Amino acid sequence: MTQLSDLISENKILKRKLEVSQIWMQRQVHESLQVIIELRQKERSRQKFDTFFEKDIFQEISKNIETYFSYCLSNAPKYTLERLLDTEIQWYTLQKFPHMDAFPVVALYQKILDASFESLTDPLTRMEYHSYSSFAQDIEKDISLIFTKKYTLSLGRWYSLFSLLRSWKTKSESVDVFISLIEKDHPRIFWFLTSDLFFLPFEKLIHMEVFQWKRHEKKMSFSDAKNTRDICIGWFQWDSLLLSLFQNL
Repeated sequence: MTQLSDLISENKILKRKLEVSQIWMQRQVHESLQVIIELRQKERSRQKFDTFFEKDIFQEISKNIETYFSYCLSNAPKYTLERLLDTEIQWYTLQKFPHMDAFPVVALYQKILDASFESLTDPLTRMEYHSYSSFAQDIEKDISLIFTKKYTLSLGRWYSLFSLLRSWKTKSESVDVFISLIEKDHPRIFWFLTSDLFFLPFEKLIHMEVFQWKRHEKKMSFSDAKNTRDICIGWFQWDSLLLSLFQNL
């Protein structure tokens, strides 16, 4: 009976610590957002938005980001908060002028995803792993370049790797070592990245080709931006690709 009461008491303490931690994180996000918004308003590059960018729009964007991401943004890579804010500014502008080039919206989401994956491989670029001197082709060659040339994998290459792992095809030793090295710092990360929760929406983005030829040729439509935003942040209303990613980084 005493043991049970001790567990209940311990659980209450842990729950309170979690609540305090969440409050602190939310406050940190709120303060950071206010600083970024003030800077954006002062930048000359934003002056063209002043005629239609009311203060309450900034506040609405800030509230959406703060409420939706506040408890997991500490896991996100550097500049994520700024990019989320800029993405919403671009999206707001695009809705007013739907015939504008939608490239900036999609490009910012790509930067967030690239930075998130790069955070997984960044420690590897500082390692010396000479057995990766050469590989036959495809994903193995790209993995070797992370070690030998400090390269990063494109989103398309990450998709190829996740597809390989999901298909249970025979993996090479280099791929196994690559995965094990990352999972030293991020246990079970590949379990998440190959799960339906992440892989299926990520696959939709890849098949939309907004990060491939459409991006390079800057042929982005309003619907491309809208669909990308739907998948990445779910209108700040439901579980999305970025929310689940930050929760598991």
